[in-house]
Amino acid sequence: MSRFTPKAFTLAAMVALIAQPGLAQQSPQQPQPPAPVAASAINVPKALSDAGLAEITSKPAKRGDGMRIQGRLPDGTWIEAMVDGQGQLRGLRGKDDAALPAALVEPLVPQAVRSNALYAELGQIRAVASGPRGVMLAGQDAQGNKVHARFSVDGTLLRFGRSDGDDDHDKDHDDHPRGKHGKRGDDHGPRHRDRAADHPRGPAGPGGAGPGFEQVDAPTQKRLHDALTAAGYKDVGPVMRHGPLHLAPATNPEGEPVMLELNDQGQVQREINR
Repeated sequence: MSRFTPKAFTLAAMVALIAQPGLAQQSPQQPQPPAPVAASAINVPKALSDAGLAEITSKPAKRGDGMRIQGRLPDGTWIEAMVDGQGQLRGLRGKDDAALPAALVEPLVPQAVRSNALYAELGQIRAVASGPRGVMLAGQDAQGNKVHARFSVDGTLLRFGRSDGDDDHDKDHDDHPRGKHGKRGDDHGPRHRDRAADHPRGPAGPGGAGPGFEQVDAPTQKRLHDALTAAGYKDVGPVMRHGPLHLAPATNPEGEPVMLELNDQGQVQREINR
């Protein structure tokens, strides 16, 4: 699992990452997109019509045979939607980081994903994209932090990140869509690993602590272990305190050995590849 930043992905890129391979490929010799289509000529998905979307415009997607639709909800929120070639709604994004109505988000998110403990941490959803490969979401938690995640269709957490709005810091991490020539195949590309000089690496070995690391008491160990297990991590090692954060080695849901930085509530703040 890797960190990624919502601003690094347009809605179209989010949809492409979790779409069927054919939907993500550039159409051959695609002509220049025409001017936006008048609302009367647009086949708007029922979910958007039922939501009262107005002032609608659309244009062909740059990839595949879908459409990009923009419009205004009754509360004044402007949204962008991605519709596939079969007319199915695949993605939504609130303009200017506006929150999306739950009634529009939930039909795009499988129940298995909504049942994952980390789904609730996404707070107010700002963007969602759904497809055969899973779901990508971006939101804002109760503390105003940007939270973003990717899940498989069975609810397994694949990526998760939380930031405090320091976009420059986030850009130092894995915030690029991965291409097919990457380490792990199909939708994965270059991996950007955090450098040891930039981040504390935690205990040198089982039970050992480096400079600045402190042991935590047994109740804290259990509480944080339980939180990580609920989030899908395995083989969680000893938790150590380093300044305001806790650190723990673990295996993420993708089977990669990682070092986790946690807050006092057991929420993952950063995941570092070991």
